[in-house]
Amino acid sequence: MPLGIFRLRLLRSANLVILLLYSAIFAMWFFLSLYMQQDLHYDAIVTGLGFLPMTLSVAGAATLAPRLVRRFGARSVLTVGMLSAALGLALLTGVRPGGTYFAHVFRAASSPHLGSGSPWCPRRSPPCRACPSPRAALPPAS
Repeated sequence: MPLGIFRLRLLRSANLVILLLYSAIFAMWFFLSLYMQQDLHYDAIVTGLGFLPMTLSVAGAATLAPRLVRRFGARSVLTVGMLSAALGLALLTGVRPGGTYFAHVFRAASSPHLGSGSPWCPRRSPPCRACPSPRAALPPAS
């Protein structure tokens, strides 16, 4: 891959946003799995099933994102998605020992996953348009 592609400001910005978003999301999944197994005393199967609604919200948001981008534009969809992720991660600060799944984990963890699914389409379209045509396929692979 030619490293000169990172001279494009839009491509660098899009990749930085996604790097920060998924760094937070992956850390959230790790610590939530520890919380669910150690504090809520769920076994591995129940913990995995507890993540199923979050996974479905990512898939749903990623499915709707192209239609939303066509209607509202990439910047709007990306902004709302990132704000949704930030709100959900902020709500997770309320997770306390002795909490319950539905009161603390479910309501807080669904929002960042809606937010993490929606940037997929907008993250890819502006960087692709900014790249010279022979290299337009490189940004989505990054």
